[in-house]
Amino acid sequence: MRKFSREVAIAEGQADPESKPYISMLLIGPGHVESGTGRLLQRATAADQAAESGKYFCRKGDVIYSKIRPALNRGTLNELRMLVPPLPEQVAIAAYLDAETAKLDTLVAKIAEAVERLQEYRAAPITAAVTGKIDVRECYQYGNSCC
Repeated sequence: MRKFSREVAIAEGQADPESKPYISMLLIGPGHVESGTGRLLQRATAADQAAESGKYFCRKGDVIYSKIRPALNRGTLNELRMLVPPLPEQVAIAAYLDAETAKLDTLVAKIAEAVERLQEYRAAPITAAVTGKIDVRECYQYGNSCC
């Protein structure tokens, strides 16, 4: 167990979103991130959002958290304790997660392929009927739908 502050650096100082170059940069707010997944839902600049108050600058690879959701201030966050496994264990965990994620990606691709195929199967008889390749008049001649 290690203190959060010994493993992670929390950004200090804020950037003015009304001045250059920050006004033209993306500004990510709590409402722009999907809860539970962390997926970015919206991309808008500070100018697009008419941002006024100071914001923190981040770079690729940074972890972004909202002090609104969860309601943690910097001091409380720094005092949290976290598990830090030894490096070989971290590597093993990452490899396991990569392998499991690859399996899930394969399943998602197969499902998408199956859905596409089912949509084609559904569309084929409709296309055949509309283009006259199959005669559907008999089906409705006696008030029943046999097709």
